[in-house]
Amino acid sequence: MRKLGVAFLALSLFAILFRSSTFAQQPSTSYNFTGLTSGVRSTSPISVAVDDFAAAWVNATTGSINVDATLTTSNTTYVYRDCNSTNGIYYFPTKSIPADGVATINLLGGLWPILGTTGAQWSGSLAVTSGTAFYAFSPNDFTVSGNSSGTSCGAYYSAWQNTSWNVPWYWNGTRNMLISPYGNRWHNDSFWDKGWQSQLSITNNTSSGQSTAYQIYYVSTAGSQNPNIMEASGSCSPTDLTSNFYQTPSISPGNSTGTITIDTVIQQTVGGVSQPSVSARTGSDGYFYVTLTNLIDGATPGQTVQKYTTTNNSTCPAGGGCPLEYSCCANCKP
Repeated sequence: MRKLGVAFLALSLFAILFRSSTFAQQPSTSYNFTGLTSGVRSTSPISVAVDDFAAAWVNATTGSINVDATLTTSNTTYVYRDCNSTNGIYYFPTKSIPADGVATINLLGGLWPILGTTGAQWSGSLAVTSGTAFYAFSPNDFTVSGNSSGTSCGAYYSAWQNTSWNVPWYWNGTRNMLISPYGNRWHNDSFWDKGWQSQLSITNNTSSGQSTAYQIYYVSTAGSQNPNIMEASGSCSPTDLTSNFYQTPSISPGNSTGTITIDTVIQQTVGGVSQPSVSARTGSDGYFYVTLTNLIDGATPGQTVQKYTTTNNSTCPAGGGCPLEYSCCANCKP
């Protein structure tokens, strides 16, 4: 009876909070994403294009979870980065995600499973499972396609750099918070010289007539709940900032927070220097969650991972170049 009462209370609270809003139903213990494509293809004798996708998983529980992901293609002789061609199936290493943590996967480049060789394009499905329900940013929504007049690296850069993504929100009735399962701040990286940044907004469409403030949290894949920043001053070594939280002013019914960038959430001043600075070299993937000061209905959030259109000269040393790999490597795994 106690469990039934808790479940009824959670469902009732969900209905009260969001009777005027529609949120997709997550989390789940399993997902199967179909119709996916990754790789380099020829578009003319002198031009190539890249199709690719990524995905993110969020653990919104108070304990760690293990997530398993599997790629499957109908091409049973397809050779992955690890030189495996067994029935077209690729098994990602099991990923342990800490409490309130996030993990991401990519397909092209480095130790990831898809080679950058022209014509070695992969198409198929991605299945993801865990013993505990988790949230997912679907790879069907985290996808890119771009052309280049020359190299595969140019096509890869163009495909990702010129794309922005809208990231959905989900209501977690157990912990009374909104979750958006991906966000980032990439800027002035050696390859992603422009990069991207998350932009958020929340509108108070309550029917209660009450005002409320929203507490916005950013959690990075570093697992420390702090964005990993390659700062342009000092040693240029990765620095965990202590700020990952921003509280909005009280928002009255019918009004919006306006656009809030990820910099507002993670900004802080250290030794009189604003961090992250405009010229900071940053590379952070993560996710957002939002709590409410007054638990009322009608929160209407939005988030876009928006491409940057400019770059700044960073005093930090350049890192690696194009991440594409063109030959398999036995047992190479991300």
